[in-house]
Amino acid sequence: MTTEYAGSSNEAVEIRLRRSEADERQLESEEELRLTRPWNPTFTYPIFGTEEQIYGYKNLKVTVDMASGSLKSQLNVNYGDKKEDADNVVDSIKEYLPLEEGDFEELLDRDAREFKPCGDLIKTYTRASAKSQGKGKGKRRKVETSSGSVAGEEGDVVYEIYRAKWDTPGWKAFNKRMQFFLLLFIEAANYLEEDDDNWEFFTLFEKRSRDNGENTYHFVGYSSLYSFYHFPTGRRQRLSQFFILPPYQRQSHASELYNAIRSDVLSRQEIIELGVEDPSESFDVLRDVNDLRWLSDEHLLDNKTAADMNRNWIEQERQKLKVPKRQFLRLIEMLLLHKLDPKNQEQSKRFRLLVKDRLYRFNYEQLIGLTPEERKAALQLTYEGVVDNYRDVLLKSHI
Repeated sequence: MTTEYAGSSNEAVEIRLRRSEADERQLESEEELRLTRPWNPTFTYPIFGTEEQIYGYKNLKVTVDMASGSLKSQLNVNYGDKKEDADNVVDSIKEYLPLEEGDFEELLDRDAREFKPCGDLIKTYTRASAKSQGKGKGKRRKVETSSGSVAGEEGDVVYEIYRAKWDTPGWKAFNKRMQFFLLLFIEAANYLEEDDDNWEFFTLFEKRSRDNGENTYHFVGYSSLYSFYHFPTGRRQRLSQFFILPPYQRQSHASELYNAIRSDVLSRQEIIELGVEDPSESFDVLRDVNDLRWLSDEHLLDNKTAADMNRNWIEQERQKLKVPKRQFLRLIEMLLLHKLDPKNQEQSKRFRLLVKDRLYRFNYEQLIGLTPEERKAALQLTYEGVVDNYRDVLLKSHI
């Protein structure tokens, strides 16, 4: 409960991604200026306890200033009054985030000149900046990037995705700062063991070019994947953690990062499957929408209906595309629903039976104890819920 000398740590703590003064001057639109404005975390209980309360301060504001590239950080703690037995906010945060000393403005200038992302560049894409948008519909050209060039317009902002492992030069030091975000955004998240070589990491950075030709990098998002041995020579990848920082959300960066991870998995012969560990509801939607667009572009079900589905063909395609079985069956059902002619009773019946057969197998333990009438009713109710969900995903996918 919030009192005069106790308050919500989620409201008291704010994160601010800082750029050098020269780089902040590049930001022109309201959307771009928002990149350097403070925002509050979703969770703080790993730092301040399950009640997410800080005791002993009146009008407390804790600002975590982070260099937008390297994420080197300093704290600014302000309050109206403080009790002698107040919680030690600085020590609580220092337990989870290394803090820098010295002139932070000098650090930002040095960071802008020297910081480069860790790992191998695996994907580049662009977004229109305020500068390029202000020119109207400009002439398309090749925008030079670290990986060569991509289609864009002069003034476009470049984004780059990198892959790293624990032994990648500079990664452990960067991760010690970056992992602070895991506690703030992912419920029940834990810091990872640095001696486990089965982890891989994907990071997304905004890349800006200065007038003098220098490039600066600004952290956008992250994902971690764990690799499992699969007999006799393969590996299964499991996506474990995934986030995009709040100033960059709802701009399709999550889709770009997820699709880059999938493309990387498909390009590596030793990996046989890309799974997801305990996805949140929002990540389920992200995954479904992007997988659906991908399989639609692959023309997976061209000239096929529910009557053409057989286990051998499904398993062959599933292995080729490296999708877990349940997810692949759901995607097939969504594509079939998208193609379905509701006036064709035979097609509709075959589709309904196909989906119900999967649902029966998946929920067998729960259904087997019911009477035939109860089982039929439960299966129909589940089917209707699944189809409603599929329609929502199809609507979001715009295929």
